[in-house]
Amino acid sequence: MHEGTISRRTDHLRDQCLEHIAKHLTDAGWTGEDLFELIRTEMIGLLLDDPKLSIDVLANILTKKGKAVPA
Repeated sequence: MHEGTISRRTDHLRDQCLEHIAKHLTDAGWTGEDLFELIRTEMIGLLLDDPKLSIDVLANILTKKGKAVPA
């Protein structure tokens, strides 16, 4: 797979995630403008500390999808 393809896919995934989060925040009453900045500065700790994003869980997801776990 070409590096450009991976870059486009990760950009698309990031955009989908931001749209999903923005919808939930907007439904909850959030009225801010720069969602990416909010996530990067205010929510990063929550996202990185979430047990669903642990290395073991992510490795399990990759394995279930038949993907190789990076060394």
